[in-house]
Amino acid sequence: MNRTNRIRIFYATTVLSVFLCLFLGYELIEEIRINRNVQKETKAHTNVENDGSVTEEATEIAMMKAPYDYVITAEEGYLVVYKKDLETVYMYTSIRMEELPDDLQKEIETGKMFSDLNELYDFLENYSS
Repeated sequence: MNRTNRIRIFYATTVLSVFLCLFLGYELIEEIRINRNVQKETKAHTNVENDGSVTEEATEIAMMKAPYDYVITAEEGYLVVYKKDLETVYMYTSIRMEELPDDLQKEIETGKMFSDLNELYDFLENYSS
């Protein structure tokens, strides 16, 4: 009986360890994928000098950008907030795209990212009527 219990405990521990490793591996891969996407998007928005070269300071700032949780885009002339998966609608707004400044419209066309709800709500409060 004692040997049977040891085998059961060993089996249960092994199964739990395998599931834990798979879960942590998935989380690590997902984090790496998100970081790569953020880096690609921030590199596209870095400052460019007159000669067309990207400044070193702008690249460092872009790399320090925190991962995002919410993205604002425009649909049918109104702003729509999506969660970071870009499939789940978090909120529809009554803010019209045409009421925003031109530079902000361009940023929203590519997807304006927000790292948390406070940042998102501050933005929406500033532009809601």
